[in-house]
Amino acid sequence: MRPLQKRCDQVFAFAARCTKVPPQSSAKQRGLFMKFIGASLLCLGLALPGAAVAATVAAAPTEGVERAPLPELETESRHIEAVVDGVIPTLLTARHVPGAVIAVVRRDGTLLVKGYGLADIGTGTPVDANDTLFRVASVSKLITATAVMQMVELGRLVLDADVERYVPDIELWPRQSSPVTVRQLLTHTPGFDDRFVRGIAPLGALDIPLRIYLADNIPPRVMPSGSLISYSNHGYALLGRLVEAASGEELRSYFAGRIFRPLGMSRSRFGVPLPVPSTMATPYKEDAQGVLRARSFDQWYMWPAAELVTTGADMSRFMLSMLNDGKGLMHPQTAQQMMATQMRNAPDLPGWTFGFKERLRDGYRAIGHDGSLAGFGAELMLIPEVGAGYFVATNKDFDPVFFRAVEDAMFAEFAPPKEDASLAALDAGSQANAERVAGSYHPNRNVRFDFMRLGRLIQEAHLVAGVGGSLILDRPRSAGGALTFLPTAPGLWTNAREQISLRVLGDPGEADRISIGPWVYDRTTWFEQAGVQYSYVMLTAFLGVLCVLVWGVHGPLMRMLGEAHITVYPTELRVLGIFTGGLVMTFLLGTLVLLSTTDPFEIIVAPPSLLYGLAWFPVILALITVPLGVLVYRTATADGVDRPLARAASALPLLAALMTIYFALLWNLTPWGL
Repeated sequence: MRPLQKRCDQVFAFAARCTKVPPQSSAKQRGLFMKFIGASLLCLGLALPGAAVAATVAAAPTEGVERAPLPELETESRHIEAVVDGVIPTLLTARHVPGAVIAVVRRDGTLLVKGYGLADIGTGTPVDANDTLFRVASVSKLITATAVMQMVELGRLVLDADVERYVPDIELWPRQSSPVTVRQLLTHTPGFDDRFVRGIAPLGALDIPLRIYLADNIPPRVMPSGSLISYSNHGYALLGRLVEAASGEELRSYFAGRIFRPLGMSRSRFGVPLPVPSTMATPYKEDAQGVLRARSFDQWYMWPAAELVTTGADMSRFMLSMLNDGKGLMHPQTAQQMMATQMRNAPDLPGWTFGFKERLRDGYRAIGHDGSLAGFGAELMLIPEVGAGYFVATNKDFDPVFFRAVEDAMFAEFAPPKEDASLAALDAGSQANAERVAGSYHPNRNVRFDFMRLGRLIQEAHLVAGVGGSLILDRPRSAGGALTFLPTAPGLWTNAREQISLRVLGDPGEADRISIGPWVYDRTTWFEQAGVQYSYVMLTAFLGVLCVLVWGVHGPLMRMLGEAHITVYPTELRVLGIFTGGLVMTFLLGTLVLLSTTDPFEIIVAPPSLLYGLAWFPVILALITVPLGVLVYRTATADGVDRPLARAASALPLLAALMTIYFALLWNLTPWGL
């Protein structure tokens, strides 16, 4: 059969060359054209019987294969390679990315699996699509969701069952009227707070079993379950534990035996092994001078949500399975249920399936997931309507501009805009509506109970009302720059360039909550806005400086000059004033400088030791507020202190201490918040 199949491939290649299928034609047009040629050849008796022809375009084998060969569609493969060759190398240079791998598939076969650039700059090792390993971060959740759906298919997990039924040793608190269900975990709607502290450690640190980690560290419930999408790594880690409990099998072993081996994903695993293999891509970050620096590896204790290590070739097999209704993994009905929309914040917004994030673009519905870890970025996208998909990964911190450009190229190739997909602005868009929605918002997915609550200040979304009822979202240039949303329906604004919609949730008159795509944002109170908080810190630090200057410099100088009123201040107040001012200045400025100059990924893995020391300063300030208050009262009521400015000066240390304590409590900058 193999010589006949080879002959058939040669005939098809010859037909393609003779007919000169235009490279700029759409994938659908070329596919139909080639099917027509194939049918003609069959009629002439030049092709093989139907079974042999089907073999040339079959999906990758999915059962009992360690390294299954990937089928290729020769003509389209060459065209896709030319398209990608024109995009990826340019992006690597323009965005200063060391290396990347991309896999492009169509339902009936693999079009391209190719590496670009360097896996390691120091050794000059190139990226190999079959062998170079990348960490793909949250793309891992697709594997975990697949395992859950396998258990649902077998009846060992029930979508609407209380998860504590399966894992009674993991308490979800505080208890509410409605339980958390498997369905809610899959759609990111359990209502959990977010948490990173103690969830990530340097590679090689003490391993904590998933069961024990979750029992001790599952975040509290802060929102009603099932109400709104609020992305949760811990929710997906808990899903991994549910698979363990339902299958009776250790989770890594389960993934290897029931997902990776059936699909021939022989290079895939969860977690970076020690010693780190030579085929592992080196992670990089770009410093302030634009120089690429190698990062250290870490390990996640919530690993089912983020720790997949894989290759471009392996991910092409996973995509082929999903595009072919879960072939080799589950029944078609289960796969279709998994990839169907399950939760949206509003009917006209993209939402979430059981694992996949939805994307609405140019009249098409796409599903996929992206991922970001220290030194790695990844994205997987499937367009079910056209039966195509792609996966791309880099060994540099996630760059949204890079991945956006790849998305643009892939959609232009496989899913060009439909005629009815244009966006028309709402002529009757009200400027008043835009002004009511304008303001500062923060993600409802945020850390509330440890020092990483400060992340709200850098995640703040600021909307400004523009002309014609438009809304302008401020974004840094590194993320693609500002976005302008035009009104397209009552309470709905859309950005045509990036095909993202903004919807007001809840009471339109209040506009206290919005959803940008599937991401929910709550309005930020005026006092917690980033600009106000930065001003508050500067004012408090200035008061600390005044304390030192008044009692440490001005006071001694005035006494030397014979100013009598200075002598009435108790020595204890002068000493405590200088001490308080020093603590305030050191805590605020030290914390600000430390957090702004330390890599965020490094802070997550291991908060700087100096931060632990600084966190005790507010505690010390709290202990001295009582004696400070007594001394301030005695001084203000003492004979001889009759100048208003002198009375106010005596209260400076107490005011500075109280303002610092409040700031520390607001953002959990205490020993108990680290």
